[in-house]
Amino acid sequence: LLNSSIYKTYQDAARKNVRFKIGLFDIYKHGDMIIDPEAVDYKERLRLVREFLPQLDKNIFHVIEPVEGVEQIIKLWDIVKNGKHPLTTEGIVLYPSKGYPIKLKTLQERDVYIREILPGQGKYKGNAAGGFTYSLEPNGPIIGHVGTGFSDELRREMWEDPDEFIGRRARVKFLEQLPSGALRAPVFLALHEDYPNQALPALASRQY
Repeated sequence: LLNSSIYKTYQDAARKNVRFKIGLFDIYKHGDMIIDPEAVDYKERLRLVREFLPQLDKNIFHVIEPVEGVEQIIKLWDIVKNGKHPLTTEGIVLYPSKGYPIKLKTLQERDVYIREILPGQGKYKGNAAGGFTYSLEPNGPIIGHVGTGFSDELRREMWEDPDEFIGRRARVKFLEQLPSGALRAPVFLALHEDYPNQALPALASRQY
């Protein structure tokens, strides 16, 4: 569901009677006061989050409970990295006492630009996309393709309306970046919803 656009995500969730659970981990505003993470300690920000929790639907909202101390952080990292955490395999977020959080990922991630939609094969032939080619800059050379990580529904959307996706910015995870610039074993994670289409249509020549 989350691999679609925000609007369509909520449409599909309503149609399938899916109710999201939302984890709260920080606060941006308290009354009329903007909370500055560089001025307000994280423990105090988390206290303010918990203060609001009783006013929210307990079946939807909950607080993401942090762990503290080097040993506990390392233990949590090992659980996530080894795929044993019930909520995620992607990584953890480190919160300093004051300041902005730092993401620690189990795989590398980066943004790419969708350049063309590729036809599907097998069960997707003629009815869904097989993936997309990408460049690392909006109008840079096409250096690879992403063919996994998509839901069947997103594959159909890409195939039926490719212009909606070409030029958009997508987030992928990968093992390493090759000397050519191509990403090894890239997997689609999500579309960026807050960036406009930037890339030109696919170029005639490719480097992969």
